[in-house]
Amino acid sequence: MSAALGHLVESGFANAITYDAHRPSYPAESLNKMLEEMKILDVPAARILEIGAGTGKLTEQLVAHERSYEIIAVEPPAQMRRVLNAKALPGVKVLNATAANLEGIEEAWADGVVVAQAFHWFSNIEALQEMRRVTKPYGILALIWNFEDYSSGVEWKSTTEWEDGMKQLLWAHENQHGWQTTFQE
Repeated sequence: MSAALGHLVESGFANAITYDAHRPSYPAESLNKMLEEMKILDVPAARILEIGAGTGKLTEQLVAHERSYEIIAVEPPAQMRRVLNAKALPGVKVLNATAANLEGIEEAWADGVVVAQAFHWFSNIEALQEMRRVTKPYGILALIWNFEDYSSGVEWKSTTEWEDGMKQLLWAHENQHGWQTTFQE
């Protein structure tokens, strides 16, 4: 992560407690569908690596799932990590690392990698290579967002004011789907 981006991340997430209080979680049916597609829904003690775990919105849901997953949650900003650590989630190891440097995670450790709402922070080939290093050969990378639909037209009305505001911000960017080009490299 560049120094400029690191500063932006640290300052942007300085109020992690407020972030945690207001950030929406993920619908249970979306979580189950993601785990099913990853082929770990019914795998007890599956090892899940969550990158960009933030304050643990998705982590909490993974812990509460009927399967007892073993989870490593990676989060670089200290403020976000403090909130996540304070939750003392069972079966979760929280690491200060980045997607491009997953030091401390052994090769082929994860049955799957999840990134919730954060892939745009590290959508580069180095991060994908590092994720591949720590994932078992059959492991799957799953990306999940808690937005209604990134691809719906800007004129389509969202179900909540928050969603509508987020969509307006996304559509204001020239290249809203720039992260997708990482997979074409």
